[in-house]
Amino acid sequence: MGELTQVQADTLMSMQKHFKESDIKISKVGESNVFELSDGEGENSFYFDIDRRGKIEFKTKFQERYETNDVLVRLDLNSPDHINPDGSKVGRYHIHIYKEGYADRWAYNINEYGFKIDAPFRDNFYRFCNFCNIEIPGNIQLVL
Repeated sequence: MGELTQVQADTLMSMQKHFKESDIKISKVGESNVFELSDGEGENSFYFDIDRRGKIEFKTKFQERYETNDVLVRLDLNSPDHINPDGSKVGRYHIHIYKEGYADRWAYNINEYGFKIDAPFRDNFYRFCNFCNIEIPGNIQLVL
């Protein structure tokens, strides 16, 4: 599939999604996970990446992808500053949201989207799932 239009991306982001696996264990600090997601009808495939690795500092990344490569939303916590295509700078805590013509190259301050810099991992996980319409199963294990 070629680049998504904004209408396609917005439609995909608004779809309710659920984990394909029944037992979900979220990685601990220093590890990462990739989970397969599906829409309610099973017609669209998504991936939910959680990366808690960092070489020097503790970082967290939550990312929702469509099919294999189309990043719809990425939340970067304690990552390097981001420079947007227009030259504006966003700090270490930012969110990328798909924008037609730019894909995931635009980032915004997380406080504009209800995320908090000092929130615990668990809170950011649940907030990200809610933001991306990812249904959280009752048997999920968060390893802190």
